[in-house]
Amino acid sequence: MLSPMQLPGGRAAAAVVIALAVVVLGGCASAPSAPAPAPSATPTLSPTKEPLPRAAAPAFAGDCSAALSDAELAVALGTPSARFSSDWSAAHTAGGILCTWRFGDWGTAHLTIYPVEIVAQEIAAAYALPSCDPEAADGMGTCSSSLTTDSSWILIDFFGGGLSAASPPPGFDDALATVAARLESAGAPVAAERTAEWWSMVDCASFAEEIDVASRLGDDFDAGYPTDGVRHVSSAVAEAAGVMRTCEWYAYPGGGSANASVTIYAGAAPLWGSLVAGLDGAQPAQVVGATDAVAWVDPTEPNLFPGEGVLVSDGTNILAVRLEGSATDAPGFAVGVLAAL
Repeated sequence: MLSPMQLPGGRAAAAVVIALAVVVLGGCASAPSAPAPAPSATPTLSPTKEPLPRAAAPAFAGDCSAALSDAELAVALGTPSARFSSDWSAAHTAGGILCTWRFGDWGTAHLTIYPVEIVAQEIAAAYALPSCDPEAADGMGTCSSSLTTDSSWILIDFFGGGLSAASPPPGFDDALATVAARLESAGAPVAAERTAEWWSMVDCASFAEEIDVASRLGDDFDAGYPTDGVRHVSSAVAEAAGVMRTCEWYAYPGGGSANASVTIYAGAAPLWGSLVAGLDGAQPAQVVGATDAVAWVDPTEPNLFPGEGVLVSDGTNILAVRLEGSATDAPGFAVGVLAAL
């Protein structure tokens, strides 16, 4: 699963050097005047450099194994075993991490950590109490528990895997306490500081017109994705923090299917290497206006909607564009999207 993700200035005062004139008064008899002192040299001050924008410091430096081991996660879930899958590095811009483990049959567990000030109040409130929903995730069921400290918001959750979704596993509380204690030693997570070069978040409805989604899907398209899927709360945190925005559209031209998605990662260029590494089969691509670009094509199976995508950077931000079904030419589509940002 993917993820990926949300300045003080200074001035130095200039020194002023004042040369004092020395006057020598003579007596009745004339005497030679004392030589005037040589003027003092004015020191040359180097211009003060503005401090660099504050870089992100994700929880545990993005190392999920420092937060919880596979064995500890398995104990928290009450399962025989769990294996680490990935870290959604897109969360790092906001100081967060999203660690994913697989267990059982199609089971997925997550550990999410963000700086407490990054998490929108409505999101924190929605996950404040342990909760389960047996019907969520296409009927697989999901449970979650959270813990808020002075510096961090920590969430552990799972869906599927044959676990009961009647109540959160008892081991969740111990796991949350363990992560919180380790964070005290590792240091509080810190979000990157926004700069003027960061892209602003778009309104998906108006953006669809600006980038001419109809040229890819036809005029009769709708916002969203044709299947429910599972969208993790980490994405909602990143979007509310203004470091990510995903816009999706779909249509059924000629009885077929066509889908398009655009994801903006503001200020995420430092994550370029880790994001590209998570793309199987990515190849260098040419996209006008981009400093870096890679493209990939999905295999036919097991994707429900095989498609193609392109990941591009302008040196500060990252853009992901994906087309599925009868919608094609993701690099060409990305040129217009990039120009509109």
